[in-house]
Amino acid sequence: LRAFVETRDLLVDDETVNRLKQSQRAYFSTLTAGQYDDGYLEHRLRVGLAHAKVGLSPEWYLGAYSHYLVGLLPEIARRIGQNEPV
Repeated sequence: LRAFVETRDLLVDDETVNRLKQSQRAYFSTLTAGQYDDGYLEHRLRVGLAHAKVGLSPEWYLGAYSHYLVGLLPEIARRIGQNEPV
């Protein structure tokens, strides 16, 4: 994350980086949890507002989500090949 201009100045120390990584892991796990109610929508909006507040463009956010999905696809393919529930 420190390699990107958009996030470099926001990540002042290792503790901040670790906290961000933990919150991102938790956030991405909720994206596919299957509970798409009002709470889900409100949380997504809060995350979007937080990104806007620190100056992250939607393109950067979508790129991060794309990176997450690319990492997830091999696991999905493996489970489908083994007839495991996804």
